[in-house]
Amino acid sequence: MTGHELGYERLAYRLLNGYFFERPSRTPVYPFFVAGCCEFLGHSPGSAVYVQAILGAKIIRLTFILARRFTGAQSFLVAAGLIALPPSFFMSGCCKQRFSTRL
Repeated sequence: MTGHELGYERLAYRLLNGYFFERPSRTPVYPFFVAGCCEFLGHSPGSAVYVQAILGAKIIRLTFILARRFTGAQSFLVAAGLIALPPSFFMSGCCKQRFSTRL
């Protein structure tokens, strides 16, 4: 793990051991989410990742349903597509590399 993951995992384990935030340097919602995932799915780094992946797929479906109900004929597909493809996909150059190798 790199970046902020170690800090959030540390906060989650401290929450599970009964320690609350001594210095609230981060928002408390995500460490509670990670702690819940670790409590119910086991203490593995992938537990929160799997739950986030499932929730992300559900959000795409929910966006598709709500946009179809409240907008025009084809805009629900655009809305679901924009949710499915994060901005980092385009900003990282990953999209450019994949499409340039196929051409």
